[in-house]
Amino acid sequence: IWIANGLPRITGHSFRIGGTTELLVAGVPPDVVKALGRWSSDAFLVYWRSLSELAPLYVANLPPHSSTI
Repeated sequence: IWIANGLPRITGHSFRIGGTTELLVAGVPPDVVKALGRWSSDAFLVYWRSLSELAPLYVANLPPHSSTI
């Protein structure tokens, strides 16, 4: 029905990509997303489809830069 109406094919994998992206956009830490998705590697990072939207969320949470190392 979906394809017959001219809409793109959607698979279970599409939901995995969408769910991962939504969690990251919501500010869920990547290590938590990794655990929720049961990834044993960092392969889930390829799902960061909206990096320009996601990056500011994580940059804002970085610790302040220290000039003394």
